[in-house]
Amino acid sequence: MNIGAAIFKILGDDSNLVTDLGGTKKIYPVRAPQRSAFPYIVYNKVSTTANDTKDGVSTVDVVRMQFDFYHTLFDDNYTIEERARTLLDKYMGTIAGINIDSCTYLSENETWEDDDDIYRISVDYSFRIKRTGTIAGGSGTILLQGWTTQKFTNTTGTTITVTTDNLPSANFDLNLEVYRDGILLIESVNFTVSGNVITPTIPFMDENILVKFKP
Repeated sequence: MNIGAAIFKILGDDSNLVTDLGGTKKIYPVRAPQRSAFPYIVYNKVSTTANDTKDGVSTVDVVRMQFDFYHTLFDDNYTIEERARTLLDKYMGTIAGINIDSCTYLSENETWEDDDDIYRISVDYSFRIKRTGTIAGGSGTILLQGWTTQKFTNTTGTTITVTTDNLPSANFDLNLEVYRDGILLIESVNFTVSGNVITPTIPFMDENILVKFKP
């Protein structure tokens, strides 16, 4: 998961922050390029903690990120850090393909770096990332080879639409199993095919169901 793409867009799309950085989006992953002009921001992933599920991959990851703010001026560095905090703290939404359920400010420290004669502020944030993929009524991708898992949440209807690049040319049966909390609820449902789109109909839809397809 490239959470950095979301971070860069959140910060880089803010004209006030970019102005404070000297008019350029000097927001770098892991390390800044050599001889980068101050001020700039560097972000890196400290850790990722996944939630344990019985039937599939983690649906929610908690990612701890560190942001380092570098500047030759102490007060101006805090201006940039505070602007970034306004953008990040309590952020919620989908951006750059990353579904951020929440972002929480954790800690902060400051230091002086003698080698470059600059001030550095380090701030940690916790991002709660939803990894549930497709929702009912939307589209997802399955390969009709062996088991493929899709997770669906926030559902409102009784159909899901799946697009695939690998439909068999002949008639085929699509076996589908629906689980909740590790318990098999139903298997085998009606479905329609139009082009490369499969639309199974499930008698009910609810949050936190696990759907498994098998050709």
